[in-house]
Amino acid sequence: MATEDLLQIVVQKGIYTDLAVEVAGRELQQRKVPIEVIKETKAPEDPYESLWLKNCLFDLNVAQKAAFYFFWLPVLVIHRYAYMFNYKPVWLDFKSAGYILKGQQTSLYKITGAMFFALSIMLGNASTFGNGEMIFLICWVLGFIVAFLFDISFNRQRLTDKLETYKESGELPWGV
Repeated sequence: MATEDLLQIVVQKGIYTDLAVEVAGRELQQRKVPIEVIKETKAPEDPYESLWLKNCLFDLNVAQKAAFYFFWLPVLVIHRYAYMFNYKPVWLDFKSAGYILKGQQTSLYKITGAMFFALSIMLGNASTFGNGEMIFLICWVLGFIVAFLFDISFNRQRLTDKLETYKESGELPWGV
């Protein structure tokens, strides 16, 4: 076995058995490989690690979620004109920057914001008791809470499960 292969076994202890790491370490000692070389050897970069960090650990913060939910119409208009002039701000196009979770969350909050906006208007106009504007605001805010709870409980977990499946199969997901 080549010295480079033995170095990789010693460096990547987590994916090899203890016996394999021990045998590789002894073989490197017999070959008189300096300890400095072993310490300087780095494990190959895992392409899924940065993908995992981008997609599963860094989601939209609550202020961004609220902005995409409550200001869905201006965001859609800006998004349309941004593409017309070939200008893609990162806060509008997270998917092309590699942030799949953020891209899915922006879509979720824009769609649910529009749906609950329409539903709130209908409920506010149809209410026979109380103030219609207050019913509208309460329904729209409750819609944000529903979308937020759906996102943190289902959407994020579904994406991390999908990424784990891709990681086990050895494929790079989403054309990355």
